[in-house]
Amino acid sequence: MTYVITFKEKEGGVFTHYSGTVTDADIIKSVKERLLLVEKLKPIKYFFSDFTDVDNFNVTSTGIQTIADIATRASKINNDIILVAIVPSDLEYGMARMWQAYSDDMNWKTYLARTKEEASEWLNKNL
Repeated sequence: MTYVITFKEKEGGVFTHYSGTVTDADIIKSVKERLLLVEKLKPIKYFFSDFTDVDNFNVTSTGIQTIADIATRASKINNDIILVAIVPSDLEYGMARMWQAYSDDMNWKTYLARTKEEASEWLNKNL
């Protein structure tokens, strides 16, 4: 499995930890699973994605555009969610910036961090 999703009920946070090889199919499936949680679990305040343990980030620009479209549509329904991602490698960071560009019309506040400490600090300031 390339990702594990955990819901932190007390905090209202959905954590996704990615590891190993991550592909378009993996990232699209994980986004859809997280959005299903929004419908089932209330309230969700934030999504926290951690790519620290990814060895091979094999996500294409098409995959990035697909998840950007999904997130943008979802943000129109529930605009109170914030999103933070730990993207330590240059490739992951660049692809995440591409996602932000494709998601320009999104209503969620987003932040890309290189470390867990940086991501946690930003999240705590914005909750």
